[in-house]
Amino acid sequence: MNTELFYYSIAEIGISIIIGVLLLFVTYKLIDRLVRRKYNIKLDNISFSIFSASILFSVAYLISGIKAPILNSLRMISDKPEYDGSIIIDGFKYTFLFSCQVRSLRYVPVFFAYFTLNYVVFYN
Repeated sequence: MNTELFYYSIAEIGISIIIGVLLLFVTYKLIDRLVRRKYNIKLDNISFSIFSASILFSVAYLISGIKAPILNSLRMISDKPEYDGSIIIDGFKYTFLFSCQVRSLRYVPVFFAYFTLNYVVFYN
């Protein structure tokens, strides 16, 4: 059995689960604090559910786009036999850099939807 392929697949599954679940959870809590608690929206409100689902879908789409560069950087580092550094430390470094990009971009759809909701509710 090819152990490098096995470790790469474990890293891919781990990165997907950790980054995906963590960022979607934080995004949901952000939506919950910004919108639902501020306007006292109940959990059985269908329009709020659609609103939340659309934001979570856009964040999940951003996460799916960021997973490939992280894994490609890990693969490029591990394919070089003359590489002197630590693959694990550099893997975490590139994962941190790409996840910072996702963290900063995840606020764009949340705030855009929040301000759109405020505009529709209060100015129309």
